[in-house]
Amino acid sequence: MNRHLDSSASTYHLSLISRKQRVTVDGTVTNFVNINRGVPQGTVLGPFLFSLMVNDVDAKHPQTNNLVKFADDLPVSVPVTSSGDSALDEVTNIKSWASHNRMKLNFKKNWQMLLCTRSPAIPPPINGIRRKNG
Repeated sequence: MNRHLDSSASTYHLSLISRKQRVTVDGTVTNFVNINRGVPQGTVLGPFLFSLMVNDVDAKHPQTNNLVKFADDLPVSVPVTSSGDSALDEVTNIKSWASHNRMKLNFKKNWQMLLCTRSPAIPPPINGIRRKNG
């Protein structure tokens, strides 16, 4: 690595691990708390750093399933069979990867969406992921 890149990487590393945060509730200011994980939401570097982090996660069944790495999202598209096993495999794979990399998934932001041209037998929902009716 060249010295400019080393310096930049060091600066970003320090800005992510050397943060403090406090909040104001009803006019009362809390004490500072050290924050040594995560990327602040809304930062310009957030999507880039997320892309670096998820670079090594891949679909468990790449011959049929598609995992798209875009900005700060990781959508998965899976052809649905009556059993839905492939979709469950992909979710389990991503959960395992996230746990191994000490990342927390926000299941309040995850949705299962079914797209079809007729009324097939609907597979069972995936544990922990809400289904939207469309």
